[in-house]
Amino acid sequence: MVGGELSRCQTYIAEVQKMAENILVTISFSHFCEKARWALDHHGVDYREDDHAPIFHMLGTYPRGGGRTVPVLVTAAGVFSDSTDILKHLDAVATDASKRLFPADESQRLEVEELEELFDKTLGPATRRLLYSRLLGEGAFMKRMLKLNGPAWQRALVGPSFPLIRSAIRRAYRINDQSAQRSRERIEEVFALVEERIADGRRYLVGDSLSAADITFASLAGELVFPAQFGFTLPALDEAPAGVVALVEEMRARPAGRFILDLYARDRAPSTARA
Repeated sequence: MVGGELSRCQTYIAEVQKMAENILVTISFSHFCEKARWALDHHGVDYREDDHAPIFHMLGTYPRGGGRTVPVLVTAAGVFSDSTDILKHLDAVATDASKRLFPADESQRLEVEELEELFDKTLGPATRRLLYSRLLGEGAFMKRMLKLNGPAWQRALVGPSFPLIRSAIRRAYRINDQSAQRSRERIEEVFALVEERIADGRRYLVGDSLSAADITFASLAGELVFPAQFGFTLPALDEAPAGVVALVEEMRARPAGRFILDLYARDRAPSTARA
């Protein structure tokens, strides 16, 4: 009897340790979190997503050795608190070389790294600021979005905390009419660069297979085109505020927007996350 109980305890502990090996801390609608999630799914890595509402997410990052931002990937090998570091870690431990997101060819790898950094530094912040500028004034819709994140107790607090959350987001990302306009211009510049690159009909930004450049571009601009395969279930477009609908329709009509939709339809792997 004692031996049976001990065996069951050991099995339980082993399962808990296994579950704890890969934990992705997210704000689930975050486009930087989608970048990490897509890479995990692409590599077929088993993981658990620990999602939170904005502000509350630091309850998931700080105790695990992350910082103020998401995503944070907790693994047996260490804690990775930057989306690019997550992608590079996944490549380093990949057992299937064909799945690696940074090419072995040095010139192609440098090209991928250069594009990824551009998208991270320019496109990601610009997309976030522009969308928040159109959403923060839409209180009812924004509350619905926020309540799709995190455990039940966080969702319950979103309503009473919404003025604080909205104010914190405005300050953190310096959202105003002027910054929103600058962000729109930066998105236009990045889309124009991508459209010049794909004008020859190529399927991927660098080389003949999916790379970190493709995942980064498609993830960080994904919420500008509402792809059906986005790793977080976006609301139906006809439920979104008019300003967002107009933006999405415009971006979908562009070659770069269609390129994102094609990448999602063709290369966005099904989720490998555990509940």
